[in-house]
Amino acid sequence: MLKRAILYAWRKPWLTRFGRTALCAPVIGPALRRVERRLLPQGNRVWVRLDSGLAKGLWLQVDPYREQEYLRGTAETEVQEALAAHLKPDGCFFDVGAHIGVYSLVASRLVGPKGRVVAFEPDPLNAQLMREHAARNGLSNITVAQMAVWRSEGDVSFRRGGDQPMGKSSRRGSVVDSGLAMDSGETISVQAVSLDAFAADNHSPAVIKIDVEGAECEVLDGATGLLASAKPTLICEVHTAEAAAFIEEFLPARDYTIEWVPLRYAFPFPRHFVAAPRQR
Repeated sequence: MLKRAILYAWRKPWLTRFGRTALCAPVIGPALRRVERRLLPQGNRVWVRLDSGLAKGLWLQVDPYREQEYLRGTAETEVQEALAAHLKPDGCFFDVGAHIGVYSLVASRLVGPKGRVVAFEPDPLNAQLMREHAARNGLSNITVAQMAVWRSEGDVSFRRGGDQPMGKSSRRGSVVDSGLAMDSGETISVQAVSLDAFAADNHSPAVIKIDVEGAECEVLDGATGLLASAKPTLICEVHTAEAAAFIEEFLPARDYTIEWVPLRYAFPFPRHFVAAPRQR
């Protein structure tokens, strides 16, 4: 009962603010913190049925301390809106940098049982979470590709997630070695594939979501054939001004138009864009 009450409070911003005030109270605060840590230890994931957003009704294992926006259905609302606008029934969706698979679950609903979702995720723990999410929600149209997406095939170094706050990055810093500095996280070697190579042996996507913590230019560089032939809509998170400059030249040269999403936070990056071909 107390665990459910805490999770409910974390879904409501005003209750969260009230709870933080109570936790700082001189007498009751320490006792409340002990109860909270005992019921929901930090770093542990708990199964929650989401009650808002496009993922409403789906079961998800969340870390309630760091993923409260998932609980509230407010995680990257711009991505949710773009998926709802561009992903159609029976379509194929590539989720590049899928993390724990929230958008893959949403996309699975949008494309329906005859559609296909491929979730690319190199982190083995995240990939396992996605398989569990798909099974718990009875979604058989999701394929988890436990690999990184890069400009070419082979093995690449992959730095697992650090401790960035939710909202600044949905991936918590997990990144293929693209030259973008990361403060923490174990480095492992993972299999990589280009989207061109993968699509040659599989269905071509109608929509691609890219969230790869600084490696977005390398992902796009390995998808030139796919962009020319299938002309998918792109929903992409960009992490640096240098990457934004590359994209502003790369995509228009391939007959794509770019629409940048208004910033949600005070800092300029990361930010999202939606790109669509001028002619399909």
